[in-house]
Amino acid sequence: MKTNVQIETTHERATLVSVKGSLELESALELRETLLQAISSAHLIMVKLARVTEVDGSGIACLLEAYQKAARLNKKFVLVDVSQTVSRYLETAQLGEVLCFAPDVSTAHTL
Repeated sequence: MKTNVQIETTHERATLVSVKGSLELESALELRETLLQAISSAHLIMVKLARVTEVDGSGIACLLEAYQKAARLNKKFVLVDVSQTVSRYLETAQLGEVLCFAPDVSTAHTL
């Protein structure tokens, strides 16, 4: 399945990156570039994962790398509306306590 990544500014200094489809090796490379650009220009980076249908280690590594870069720059990186597919993978990898989550964009703005 093809991956679709959309970017929008939701508020001053906040960016929402919505991911749809598969988050695996090829798409993770595209998402990585998108997230690194978002981190360079926004204070709050939200990644909406509700429509991700497949994920592998490279997809999770991409999210973790972006989270770590944002943290080093004192920026907020929040996973929003995470699909069950991604949630299960994160739980298996024991990253549920490492990454920041919000049920929706409004909540992410308050973190």
